[in-house]
Amino acid sequence: MLLGACLRFVGDLPRGRQDEVVRLPAELRAGAAAVAPMLVGVIPFGLVAGAQPTTEGLGGAAAIGLSTIVFAGASQLAAADVLADGGSAVVATLAALTINLRMLLYSASLAPYLAHLPFGRRMGAAYLMTDQAYAVSITRWTQGDEDEERRLPYYVGAGLCLWAVWQASTILGVL
Repeated sequence: MLLGACLRFVGDLPRGRQDEVVRLPAELRAGAAAVAPMLVGVIPFGLVAGAQPTTEGLGGAAAIGLSTIVFAGASQLAAADVLADGGSAVVATLAALTINLRMLLYSASLAPYLAHLPFGRRMGAAYLMTDQAYAVSITRWTQGDEDEERRLPYYVGAGLCLWAVWQASTILGVL
């Protein structure tokens, strides 16, 4: 179900009338297609990220909130664990931030490839930063034949596919 949703994102999407189809930009589809094989590992992890806060008594809303705000599995699990053990929100936040420090390194290595973009777009892209989106993007961009205007759509395609599948699998984990 989740993989099918992402793969539909990779291809054509029906819109309105049956004979009318919206074709997503090629780079958006290419980014989603690049991360699609990785979803085999993302889905079970998302299920755990939904189930863990729920079983520790924090509730489904907390699991979904962490998933939406943090969008980083290991950090979500650590923050939920701290909160479930009676720790403060400050300690939970520090735990999540510490785990996500690697994203600074990822961001630094992607920065030259996205430097031409306005600040707001770069900040939007930062929200979609995951290990998987980074891996497929940096691999493609370091080949050197990528037009700079095609970079962001590729990255967003990868990130949005991961985001959608992560959110859906987290919700299923809550259930």
